[in-house]
Amino acid sequence: MTEAEQRPVGFADKPNEGAERAVGFADKPNEGAERAAVVREAHGWLRTPYHPCAKVRGVGVDCAQLPAAVYADAGVIAGITHGAYSPQWHMHHDDELYLAEVTSHAREIAGPPLPGDFVLYQVGRCWAHGAIVVAWPTIIHALSGVGVVLGNGLLDPLAKKRLGERRPRFFTLWPAAEGLQSTGEVP
Repeated sequence: MTEAEQRPVGFADKPNEGAERAVGFADKPNEGAERAAVVREAHGWLRTPYHPCAKVRGVGVDCAQLPAAVYADAGVIAGITHGAYSPQWHMHHDDELYLAEVTSHAREIAGPPLPGDFVLYQVGRCWAHGAIVVAWPTIIHALSGVGVVLGNGLLDPLAKKRLGERRPRFFTLWPAAEGLQSTGEVP
């Protein structure tokens, strides 16, 4: 079996594939550079194993800690320190902890999202799975039992459903630009 055949589905062949695609967006000074930095930083986490509540590149991360690390390391937000949380919270509680954290740093958009934006999916009783947009529908996210992968934000399976069936919600960390609409595509 070749190395490519042994690699779990979703792992990128080239670690920075797609990272340069975000360049060119200039809704505000440095927005294009910031978006490119987010995508590049997210690619650097590929193949990191999944580990609940962890945030150590190459060692372990979950889908909540991955975006916290990526956006902070790309310089888009200040570092986020999460308190202790149960990785099964979304299965037994209605409190929207993840959604509250996301909306404290980002604003919801109609979509389609641009590179560097964030997508949140409903899992269990809450909005509980997040991913970073590379070029919609391509995303980078951390999956339990798999790790950080490059995937499809509509077609990838998650707990017996495709992600697109989980009512994705889109968020951006950048301000709206007057007269500019998100196309989800890079010129």
